[in-house]
Amino acid sequence: MIIGNINDFISDEVIEKSKKQAKIFFEKNPRGRSLNRIFQDTLYGEIAELAVACYFKGYQVPFEISYYDVDSPYGKIEVKHTRINSNYWEFFAGYYDHFLYNAHRIDKIVLVKIEENGNLNLKYVANAKTFHHYIRQPKFDENVFYIAESTAIRDRNLEKL
Repeated sequence: MIIGNINDFISDEVIEKSKKQAKIFFEKNPRGRSLNRIFQDTLYGEIAELAVACYFKGYQVPFEISYYDVDSPYGKIEVKHTRINSNYWEFFAGYYDHFLYNAHRIDKIVLVKIEENGNLNLKYVANAKTFHHYIRQPKFDENVFYIAESTAIRDRNLEKL
């Protein structure tokens, strides 16, 4: 479900905020990424958070609140984004550790796919508290995980949009 376009949310303020946050991430835990790559990831993350906040009629929480991204009438929401084309909710090992540690305090986790044309595609909405039950690791790659989509949907803990 398209919830906006990058151009709807990008501004000088968002760019400056993303630059500041990227420097912090680079100094604390770059995970093998360059500062420029961290900036791009942070910028897309900020834009995805703003789009989700609009969609769920909420607001983006301050950077100092690190365990979730959006407060809304639907609860606390963690926003993840990807540019990877996939039919599944896939993620790299370690990228969800902070979320998983705090999932018991959060209501929803969502995945926004950043499309090549800049569209922001809200692909999944999941129950944050049960998310860890559906994480699987493929046999061919120990660094990638995916969500057991059909089981999570059956259990009403995941909605694919």
